[in-house]
Amino acid sequence: MATTTWHRIGGRDELLARVPCMLRLPGASVALFHHAGAFRAIGAACNHKGGPLAEGHMRDEYVVCPWHGWEYSVVTGQGPEGYDEEQVPTFAVEERADGVYLATPPASPRKLIKHKPSHLLADHPKPPGAPPRVLGLSTTGMDAANPRF
Repeated sequence: MATTTWHRIGGRDELLARVPCMLRLPGASVALFHHAGAFRAIGAACNHKGGPLAEGHMRDEYVVCPWHGWEYSVVTGQGPEGYDEEQVPTFAVEERADGVYLATPPASPRKLIKHKPSHLLADHPKPPGAPPRVLGLSTTGMDAANPRF
């Protein structure tokens, strides 16, 4: 069993001015957020393609990955209902008199589910009340002189 190490990551006011932000600690890259009056820390990389979660926007308790829109709770590390089998690591955070501390290793591990490739013509049922799915197509010509970013 790994030994817990507490790292002082800064003062409360300093961190409130920076969140959300990414922190690099020995053996861990962490995305730090402030939600519901408390600092929350999850793994910095999205399970999907490694997107930077600290650069995502918050929707309630969920951070939305800026690359492909995957969502993770900053409290539990899990996706929203229906997608909660996936999880990014969560880290314990404590506010103390002399600053804010974060513990490594993670309190909960990354859970990555191997997904089978999805065929675009296959039936993809949505749970009741789920938001609409949108497909965007572009007719922009792409070649070496006109790359697409």
